Amino acid sequence: LNDLTLDGVKCPVILRWFHEINGEFFWWNGSDRRVDCVQMFKDLIDRLKAQGVTNALYSLNFEVSAPDANIANWYLGDDYLDFVSGDFYSKNAAPTYPGATVGRMAEAQEYTRILAMGKPFYWAEIGYQYTMNGHAGQWAKNTGGDMQLFPGACMLGLWMPYSGTGVLNGWAPWVGGGSEADVSLMAADRRCITRERVTWDDFTA
Repeated sequence: LNDLTLDGVKCPVILRWFHEINGEFFWWNGSDRRVDCVQMFKDLIDRLKAQGVTNALYSLNFEVSAPDANIANWYLGDDYLDFVSGDFYSKNAAPTYPGATVGRMAEAQEYTRILAMGKPFYWAEIGYQYTMNGHAGQWAKNTGGDMQLFPGACMLGLWMPYSGTGVLNGWAPWVGGGSEADVSLMAADRRCITRERVTWDDFTA
């Protein structure tokens, strides 16, 4: 990380280790491993800081598709974190925007609990599944709606393993059927940050 520079300036990096830390499906998570996982995360941060890494921002990430009343037990502590974030994938029909309310979204309860941790919050991964990917306006309209529903989020990342081969991907926009044009429309929105729109001046200004 110390060597990650451009024109002699260190590049900022958000480290989202052990993502979806409160889930039950990766080797690092599971309620029976919570104490060890939290301590391992803190040890890694301590080690980087001890080695003089100054360009890293540390993010604690949660899986929020189901209520988790004990989600706060995974919190590392204010001194260890710069961000908190959530991942959410919807299997159901998305609400129509405008007019949707937070109460209609499955992740609303966890969103409130994570905001209460007091750190800047963002959606690290948002995705739509299966037949939802073919809905008109799903990507261009409803993604913006997610940001309207959760004003405490400073940014939102989309998980889009797009395949141009015609092979159906359960997590990606469908090839044809208007989905490709819909994604292009979303990318053209001024709120959408793409690689082409980011310049080094954005980091050094």
